[in-house]
Amino acid sequence: MSAPTDELPSFSRGSGMGGSLPCRLIVESAGSSPRECWGTLPDLIALVAALPDEQKDAVLDALNACPKYQRDVFEEKLNEYIDKTKEAEADLVAVRAELEALKARKFPVLMTGEAAELRALGCPRVVPWDFVADNAAQCLHNHGQSPERLAERGGLAQCEMVAVVEGRKWRRMTNEESTRRLLELLAAYEKVSVRSPEEKRDG
Repeated sequence: MSAPTDELPSFSRGSGMGGSLPCRLIVESAGSSPRECWGTLPDLIALVAALPDEQKDAVLDALNACPKYQRDVFEEKLNEYIDKTKEAEADLVAVRAELEALKARKFPVLMTGEAAELRALGCPRVVPWDFVADNAAQCLHNHGQSPERLAERGGLAQCEMVAVVEGRKWRRMTNEESTRRLLELLAAYEKVSVRSPEEKRDG
């Protein structure tokens, strides 16, 4: 149940206020007759909580026409709802910030004594963190260490990274071969990472 924001909802005398019991809400709009809406108390609380402050105050003022116990119950439930909504929004902001931090986090590519050659081949110095961290089990299998520990120790050489991401044991590769394959794997990873959840699910 919802009412347009340009309408002013107010409670009629005798509205029910008990849990899932139906409550009556009178929606008054300029130039038209009052319209009666029915809904559970949670419905009405959600409706009122979404209103601009001035309309919210008007609703609470209208509750003065209701018996005191009804007004007290509604205000208490409304405040609880608003508090929980704010907590949920704060949690969502924190989760989004954490996700952004993870996106910004990078895993280092360990440049060997042939760093100049690797740079000339286009080998990256860092890759997205999840590119490697999503293969944590293979990191442990190949190197006996977590992605976090490997990163602390300088990262993985490009051929080691290719083996981890491909889910296989390490084997020797030339710089040209390993760099080319690493770039291919990165391109495939980045293509998937920008797809929507629905696209990823549909393959």
